[in-house]
Amino acid sequence: MDGNIKILTQCDDDTCCCLTQRSAAAVISIICLTSCLLDLVLSDSTLIPSCELKDHLDSLKYVLITLYKIANMLLLLGSVFESPLLLQIYVWYMLGYIIIGFVVVILDFCFRILSEGISSFLFFVPDVIFLFVMFRCLPLVDHYKKHLERVSPT
Repeated sequence: MDGNIKILTQCDDDTCCCLTQRSAAAVISIICLTSCLLDLVLSDSTLIPSCELKDHLDSLKYVLITLYKIANMLLLLGSVFESPLLLQIYVWYMLGYIIIGFVVVILDFCFRILSEGISSFLFFVPDVIFLFVMFRCLPLVDHYKKHLERVSPT
């Protein structure tokens, strides 16, 4: 870990300033942790009549949010300490989170469509977009991890 922390660098095409890979990983982590807080604040579990399977689904959603917070702490620590191991754990951890999260979103959508009808798309679409964006961020973190492995092999 070098002593000077650069947030912005010159882009490859010399047009403007770009975030460094380390800064991008930290920004992704901070944005994701903020989304966790917003998700907890804006949760709407009281809108749907409760049944045993729905209660299990809500519990699983809560566990996923907790795992998501842990994953983002791994990303934040991995970018601060420039640890390829923590970044690799984050990539695999998030890939599992995205797959399980997608299954949970589909099940939640099925419950919502039964009770709320077509308006349940208002919750389904943002959740799927969020998972897709997280999936698209994984190559950025993986590229940063590979850069760290080239710079300082362990």
